[in-house]
Amino acid sequence: MLMDIKVLLVAGPPASGKDTITEALTALDSKYVLFKKHRTGVDSAKYNTLSAGDFEQMKNDGAFVQAHYRYGRGYGVCKETLRDLVDANKLPIIHTGKIDNLLLLKSTINYPCGTVLLWEERDVLIERIKQRGPVNEVHTRVDGLDDELQEWQDRYDDYMNLDLVIRNNSIENTCEKIVDLGKTKGRSEEFYNYVKSLELPYL
Repeated sequence: MLMDIKVLLVAGPPASGKDTITEALTALDSKYVLFKKHRTGVDSAKYNTLSAGDFEQMKNDGAFVQAHYRYGRGYGVCKETLRDLVDANKLPIIHTGKIDNLLLLKSTINYPCGTVLLWEERDVLIERIKQRGPVNEVHTRVDGLDDELQEWQDRYDDYMNLDLVIRNNSIENTCEKIVDLGKTKGRSEEFYNYVKSLELPYL
């Protein structure tokens, strides 16, 4: 990696491939590691699961760098967990959704951060959402997707200031660009043209 970073912030709407790319990067180099956020709700290997009460307590105690609610669940980035990973010479990958979450993390994390947006066309993302399920969350996730597409238009300049904006239609190419983060930066004409072509809102 050309940029001297300690944390990688990966944004992208539902089904944009954040999990897939993270798995590929961790397989490529052991320094990469998925950052396990604290989350309320059902148990998952990708999260440190806790009760809503414990989540609120940690939030009130200032244990999180950043915390928010989405899909009826609380998500938090724990300061201690992040520090332990960086001290162990790991490069944690933190998944973010909306641009405000990413920018807040970048401004509050006391380490150099690399920033990436994974994107794909709406129809492709909706098909991935349907395939991934669960069925009872498809409608909610499509609504979340459309919220982020609106953000792409409303906050275009913020997205284009990220270190890498890449259409995630090739795992190999996306990983190569992330590994070489900082080598190239500038406007993504493909992303620009797609965002400008969107006719929002979708009903």
